Amino acid sequence: MKGARLLARTLAMVAAVALGGYPAEAAAPPERMTLDKDVLVFSQMAAEGRVVMQLIPGDIVEIEPADTDGEWCKVREVQLWGKSGYALCKDLVPRRPTAEAPPKATTPPEAKAPPIMRPPPPAPRVTEKPAAKPMAAVTEPEAKREKQYTVQVAALVVERNAVALKARLEQLGFRPIIRTMTAPMTRHRVYGGEFESRAEAEQTAGRLKVDGFPSNVVETEGGKFGPEVGSFVDLNEAIDLAHNLQKKNYTPKIVSKAVPTPVHAVRVGEYESRSEAVEVFEALKRQGFTPIIARQ
Repeated sequence: MKGARLLARTLAMVAAVALGGYPAEAAAPPERMTLDKDVLVFSQMAAEGRVVMQLIPGDIVEIEPADTDGEWCKVREVQLWGKSGYALCKDLVPRRPTAEAPPKATTPPEAKAPPIMRPPPPAPRVTEKPAAKPMAAVTEPEAKREKQYTVQVAALVVERNAVALKARLEQLGFRPIIRTMTAPMTRHRVYGGEFESRAEAEQTAGRLKVDGFPSNVVETEGGKFGPEVGSFVDLNEAIDLAHNLQKKNYTPKIVSKAVPTPVHAVRVGEYESRSEAVEVFEALKRQGFTPIIARQ
């Protein structure tokens, strides 16, 4: 029994050496930075995922690589709520430190000559003057505090969905607004084939229309042509469309590429303190929404 254990341990050590099994180096600590631009943080390493945070310039975060390609980074906000998620590494731009102004040069005071002693002037006559009226106190206007927080209910790609959500919130007594911004998102384009000439692509586009798949002929990468049948943020929708095209004996192709995409953020209110935003946050949760508190 003892010999068998010794043999197993020896074989394990040999296998570890053969596979380069040396003790792993300690993982590098996360990098901390102050952001210089707006960044959307998603729940997963995909731009079509749920938005969990919207970071703004001045937010402090800790970041570390999340994949081997260096495209996505894991992000944790360390100032307010400590949430974490995933963002495109190229969007995480650190704020440049501002150069301090050089100290002003000071000149030594000039030496003063000793005063010349002169006889004192005659005493002035004392005349009674009316008492001065007290000055009215001047009150400075109170500085307005900047509204730093808002409650974001959703960030939607389709504008009509954002408008419908805004109308629903208004019916519940809230006062929502829609803020449109641009974020890099992966679009999945579905082509009904790829052809060397535009004529072949247009001929296929005609057959697609007859089969219930309207399309638009575009030039694809590599100088070829293809009838574009659909473009989706959700990859599953693109796959479903490709399967339907296969059933009609077409040869579909899905091309995925990150492109700047308008995102419509539906928000409720503007608040000076986070505690005010929390009250609205809880009210929205009671109505079945999944909001987040965002910085302005």
